[in-house]
Amino acid sequence: MKTGRKLIKRPLSLFLVLVLVFSIPFVPGADAAVNENTVLLASENLAEGIRYTEEDVQNYAGKAGDRVRFNHLAVSSGARNIRITAGKAKETVNAVETIGDQAQREISRGNQVVAGINADSFDMDYGSNRGILVQNGDIVTSQPYNSYTETQPAFWVDSSGSAHIGALRAGGTIRIGGSYQAEADFINRNHFMGPAGYLSPANSTRIFTSDLTADHVMRNGAGKAPTDQAYALIQISGFSGFLHAGTEYTGKVTALYSSAGFPIPADCIVYAGYGTKAAEVRGLAAGMDVSYVCHLYSGSYTENPDGTLNNRGILQDDAVTAVNSFQLLAQNGELNHAVVDATGTDQNARTVIGLTKDGTIHVLTVAKAGAYFSASQGSTMKDVAEYMLQTLQCTGVINMDGGGSTEMIARRAGSGKPTTVSYPSDGSSRIVSNSLLFVSDAQPTGVVGQVLVDGNTSLYKDSHTSFSVRLTDQYGNPISAQGHSIVWKAEKGAIDQSGAYTAPGSACQDTVTATVDGVSGTANVRALDLSGMNSIGLRETGAIAVQKGAKKQFALQAYDAENQTVLIDPSAAKWSLSNAKTGSMKNGLLSVTAASGTATVSANFGGKTYSIPVVVGPKGQTVDNFEQFPIEGYYAGSVLYGNQNQYGGKSSMLGLETKSTPNSRVRDGSRSFRLTYDTSLWAWDDSNQKRTANGTANLVPLWDTGKDYAGHGKWNEKERAAMESSFTAKAMPKNFGVWVYSGDENHDGVSDNKSCMLSVSLYADCEGGYRNETKAKPKILLLTDSMDWIGWKYLQADIPQDWKMPIVFNYLSFSNTERILKQSQNYKTDVLFDDLQFNY
Repeated sequence: MKTGRKLIKRPLSLFLVLVLVFSIPFVPGADAAVNENTVLLASENLAEGIRYTEEDVQNYAGKAGDRVRFNHLAVSSGARNIRITAGKAKETVNAVETIGDQAQREISRGNQVVAGINADSFDMDYGSNRGILVQNGDIVTSQPYNSYTETQPAFWVDSSGSAHIGALRAGGTIRIGGSYQAEADFINRNHFMGPAGYLSPANSTRIFTSDLTADHVMRNGAGKAPTDQAYALIQISGFSGFLHAGTEYTGKVTALYSSAGFPIPADCIVYAGYGTKAAEVRGLAAGMDVSYVCHLYSGSYTENPDGTLNNRGILQDDAVTAVNSFQLLAQNGELNHAVVDATGTDQNARTVIGLTKDGTIHVLTVAKAGAYFSASQGSTMKDVAEYMLQTLQCTGVINMDGGGSTEMIARRAGSGKPTTVSYPSDGSSRIVSNSLLFVSDAQPTGVVGQVLVDGNTSLYKDSHTSFSVRLTDQYGNPISAQGHSIVWKAEKGAIDQSGAYTAPGSACQDTVTATVDGVSGTANVRALDLSGMNSIGLRETGAIAVQKGAKKQFALQAYDAENQTVLIDPSAAKWSLSNAKTGSMKNGLLSVTAASGTATVSANFGGKTYSIPVVVGPKGQTVDNFEQFPIEGYYAGSVLYGNQNQYGGKSSMLGLETKSTPNSRVRDGSRSFRLTYDTSLWAWDDSNQKRTANGTANLVPLWDTGKDYAGHGKWNEKERAAMESSFTAKAMPKNFGVWVYSGDENHDGVSDNKSCMLSVSLYADCEGGYRNETKAKPKILLLTDSMDWIGWKYLQADIPQDWKMPIVFNYLSFSNTERILKQSQNYKTDVLFDDLQFNY
């Protein structure tokens, strides 16, 4: 199996070339369309019929300098031993969970999940997905309203394994007693506003199962349900809790309710009537016989005057899996301009699914730059749709949930379980409502069928590296390399039988081959000289802090014309240390012998010298211990304060708590910073029955302005400059740390801030300071996703070591995510901070 770099150039279509030549006048200096260059970073079979690749696309969409990272699944039509299924968070309609946890549940049931993606968009406060969801032929949720099925179609798979993109809707009929019959199409739709309930008809009948909520209690969700409500609890004979498409269920009415809040037993369903439909349900009686059946339909439909389905479409009860899209991007090989033109130039992380004429499924995630990954800027919907149509030859394309939800998992060779292979913009997996999972039913054979070769594939001439192998059988099932004899071969360089490789002494292309049990895999290797490198520098930027006894390996880092990293052996440079009293230097390895001091490490390579300062001794740097600057140097703002800034020295919402404060909670020294918030200031959206947005509160030091907002004359340019100096890292930090106090004002033993997240905003490559986003973009690192403790706790966030110095502390960001907090539940509490630190 061939791995490593492969350059693919995609020329502009002839039509586009003609348009450019004849429709756009030449303007000196104007950007010209260029060919896309695609570097293949990974390529392997996850299972028979499922190919995984990672692609670095440059000059994306013909735009010079634009760069995106794709993670790509290609699933062959009719692939043997492959099933496509849907995952649902915690097996509960109103719940969220990571894709990995959803996949792990399937694995625990004996299903070999080899890949997966996030699926439908959802209500983040409740966890209910927007559209239809079908698992193993069971209808978990229906459409929220009927026209949704055509404007936002589903990806669905029938019992033969064929995949489809198109409308899919539920249509149910309920019969009760001897005379009552009604349309009952909406399943587990307990929302009346918000992402999972907007435009859902208020005057309606609905069906609910016990998996509606985690505690199996009937509850209405986002939005105001009609005042007039009626519920019939129906016990179903032999019911497993799942409504299978096309299956008729029979049972009896056991109880009637006029409001939600009652339990739903596992063998029961609820038939609910809202608004003008409530009277129908209220007219039922306990003991009445019930039959209910719900079918699935594709194609177009017609409605009755009351909004119920008349002509439901084409019967499609053989649909075994369905997840809903967020937008239809292309249909019948043509862009859906109503969507792709309306979304404009927004470049974001995307998850898209496309189908070709021959039934091949293409699944693509597009990364967007974040704190932990910067080599992709995201894509507009139009650009990714055109890529799917033109490059992958899809005829239909849908956009799933994107942004921070975008994620792909895959069971790579050498691993026994799926892991995240994409680059979530949050830096970690986001909890989502549902997922689309790819399962292999092929049993392991233990016979090697695929050999994948891993290692650095771009090297400076004469540099050294090591290659290794990962093995699978022909079905993608992992095989341990231990105990297998590996025969290594290099066409031009030198490689021993442990995989240790030395690049040729001149620039050339090379191939490294590993053979295991008669099966071979290769890696394409490029040996480069100075002419093949676009940029060269030291891997580290800014000062480096080290301690006595430490050994620190310095290295050069170069990039080729395709922005790929080039390995340069440290021995290729001449290294020096300016202060011999601090330690010794050999081939870039610094051995520190002093307890303190400073020095400069230099590398002479290719006729140029690259240097970096070294500081011996310090283990960290105090950013702010709240002992130095006056309260007038800070403000708090955002949603938790009604979007009104609260300035230190003017507002009681922030202050410096001292040892002399009654019941003082100061952690260290004489002062700690106090931030107070009152949820009564957090705007309430009555129509949605929840808060308007997450309750954010930013603690912002005024390090970028000397303006005296309080008018006390205590904040000025001198104070500001001192704060900026204190906030700027003096050496490359490994992490940022802060002490945080969370209270329990009502003494119930639960943190007042349990539903709160805390993040830190930092600037990297922030030359010259000030919050100027044309110079540097702030980067957000999560400190904790739940402040679930009472008292003081130390939090840390690792800082990616590829960030460029200078690094500057910006602010702390606090976010209360409990948006469904009722107005009657408002509270006021304090959060305290102390000893903000950069740790070296």
